Amino acid sequence: ASLDLNEEIAKIKAANPGLDDRNLKIGNVIVIP
Repeated sequence: ASLDLNEEIAKIKAANPGLDDRNLKIGNVIVIP
């Protein structure tokens, strides 16, 4: 998952324009094993 983390962040940002990078990174660290 870590290799695709930036891609996953980009997808989430596209789906949730209101989220900022810090929230996305924290969310991905929690959600992605």
